[in-house]
Amino acid sequence: MTRIALSTIGLAVGFAAGSARAQGNETARAIGGPEPRAGMSQLGAEASLVEPDAYNLQLKKDIADNAAPVKAAGIPIDGGQ
Repeated sequence: MTRIALSTIGLAVGFAAGSARAQGNETARAIGGPEPRAGMSQLGAEASLVEPDAYNLQLKKDIADNAAPVKAAGIPIDGGQ
């Protein structure tokens, strides 16, 4: 099963700390419900809320893990533009 890590605090850039925390709590409730979990499970995925530092670390690991296959496949990397 693929684990999808979400950092709601990272998505709430520009919000006051309390607002970001509240948004994170709402997101946790939304993805923690039975319907979203069942839908993600059917896709072979599982959502997991993580703290921003852990999320950034996971992103860096994913980039490093995929760098060689992406380069070998000749996939251009344009900075998302």
